[in-house]
Amino acid sequence: MPPDFFRAASLADLQSKQMLTVSGADRLVLLCWAEDRVFAFDSRCPHMGFPLSKGSLKEGI
Repeated sequence: MPPDFFRAASLADLQSKQMLTVSGADRLVLLCWAEDRVFAFDSRCPHMGFPLSKGSLKEGI
């Protein structure tokens, strides 16, 4: 594994929960399982600062 990567969660756990928030090096990261893929985002909405983990994931959005 590259030195700037870290193990955040099991794939099975992410698949069952759909969204997980994990602590990154300097910020919270939102992991999402959608369309049979893993996506990672800064956990905060860029214009409102609201935690994206409090929202919902519907049709990939």
